[in-house]
Amino acid sequence: FCSTVIMLGVLSRVASGTMHALVGGGTAMPVRTLTTRKETIMRLAKGFRGRSKNCWRLARDRVEKALQYAYVSRRLKKRDARKLWIMQISAGAKEHQMRYSELMHGVQL
Repeated sequence: FCSTVIMLGVLSRVASGTMHALVGGGTAMPVRTLTTRKETIMRLAKGFRGRSKNCWRLARDRVEKALQYAYVSRRLKKRDARKLWIMQISAGAKEHQMRYSELMHGVQL
């Protein structure tokens, strides 16, 4: 939960858009507007089913869980890529009558 709160604190500072303000001699300079934490959560909850996209408490809980799933899934994605990579290298090694471990040992020498 603590890491999610830190994440949400960072997300609350994300700029929502650009407005123009007249500065000095009348030139229009872009001014960033900061979004509130609630706006950020509701924007992240867009596309959720049922009341999870409209109700603040449900949206907050669902977004927090979604961020946890996203964190875990990034690591699972790397794990799956590594497994696939090892299988492909192993298949290539078997074409040359070698085992994966022998090939890796030879690479390290």
